[in-house]
Amino acid sequence: DDFMRQHKNSFSCVLSLAFCSKSKLLAYGVDEKKIPYRVELWDLKKNKLFKTLPAYPSNIQFSPENSFLISGNDDHIDIWNIELGTKSFHYEGEINHLSRFFTPDDEIFSFIDDKS
Repeated sequence: DDFMRQHKNSFSCVLSLAFCSKSKLLAYGVDEKKIPYRVELWDLKKNKLFKTLPAYPSNIQFSPENSFLISGNDDHIDIWNIELGTKSFHYEGEINHLSRFFTPDDEIFSFIDDKS
């Protein structure tokens, strides 16, 4: 309730959403004129903003153990350490259709592109 009330008219465009039931975090990718391209992490337990990442707000996904957040678009992938708010990995290159995988313990990340 409070999340919706506080954000009712805040965003010009929410591009993606991801939810982590383990930590009760809601990640949403935002594009606004004032502060373009970011991902905000909302703590649903405490009902407040947990962290803002300068991440591309499209195609966001939590890792299985909730240690990382993946963001990206057609030409790059970033992996963010959620607790530290830092970028742990960056890949740049043409990506047509992407499948992304973490091992259940968050130790290994891989991705598959359908480029020939």
